[in-house]
Amino acid sequence: MSEREVLKSIKENVKRQNDSWRLVMGREVLTKDQVLERLDNDKGFRKSLVTMVVELSIDILTRKPES
Repeated sequence: MSEREVLKSIKENVKRQNDSWRLVMGREVLTKDQVLERLDNDKGFRKSLVTMVVELSIDILTRKPES
């Protein structure tokens, strides 16, 4: 999956959320609309979010089950 496809999936997921949805990144709390705007206009934010999603996905998929 390319970075562009991951970004498209993130945007689709955020758009499906209700209007009270928030994203907390460190000290920053962003609304649904703010996240979508930053994904379109802020390359650093976009790169950070895509990286976090990919790393979390890999972590979840490679995690060993607890015994």
